[in-house]
Amino acid sequence: MAVRTECVEQEIARVVEIWTTSGAYRDGPWLFGPFCAADIMFAPMASRFLTYGVSVTGQAAQYMNQLLSHPLVTEWFELGRREPTVIDQFELPKRG
Repeated sequence: MAVRTECVEQEIARVVEIWTTSGAYRDGPWLFGPFCAADIMFAPMASRFLTYGVSVTGQAAQYMNQLLSHPLVTEWFELGRREPTVIDQFELPKRG
């Protein structure tokens, strides 16, 4: 398992802060009220957090789970699962 550097930890903290504070000032459950490009921009980050086991808590966890459950994001994941092309150099190592 890879060790997270201080730089990576700082970036994780920055994303968690955005997820925690942005929605607090708007009407609606998303970063700026209604679902928008700002939210979909964070879908790859939420996916990486999921893939690499980055755990978040509180409002950030609620936002991440809500984002990963959004129909556009679940469709994106499903399209990825159905994609037949595999590029080995971009695959995670097999755990075993």
